[in-house]
Amino acid sequence: MQRYSLVIVSVNEPLLAGMYTKNISSSNPESEGMELQETYRFYGHTTHALNELFSTLFAKGVEIEYIYYARGPGRFSALKATHIYLHTLALTKGYRLYSTSSFAFNNANPIHAFANKYFVLRDDEILLETECEAVEFRLPKVLYPKDFSCDNTPLYILPAV
Repeated sequence: MQRYSLVIVSVNEPLLAGMYTKNISSSNPESEGMELQETYRFYGHTTHALNELFSTLFAKGVEIEYIYYARGPGRFSALKATHIYLHTLALTKGYRLYSTSSFAFNNANPIHAFANKYFVLRDDEILLETECEAVEFRLPKVLYPKDFSCDNTPLYILPAV
């Protein structure tokens, strides 16, 4: 049976997910990629969206080998829910997890944080600014695993209280 890699971007609504298959070959093994096969979009609270996604995939009998996801920045509650949910699946199902910055899924544009605040990436530093224009997240047509890391620590950025 075909095994897939799953990409999840759940830092803001809607949750985006994509199924990828191996490999688009290249002359350089470091740059081998996986091609997007199917996409999903779920609205609502992150835990409900994740439940809906995995219920759909399990009902279809999809074999998942790797999960790649955005570890932040983004909505704190979404990051926390995603981290707990995916790590629980990794422990119970044996999935291997890899993550990267949320900026990888919106071409390094501002990401809505809360109210009128946005996360902005400048010179490899994440700043909080006001009145920016956020860009929708997108799944890449080709996924390059080399752009992800095993460091799956959530990237929480919280303002001083």
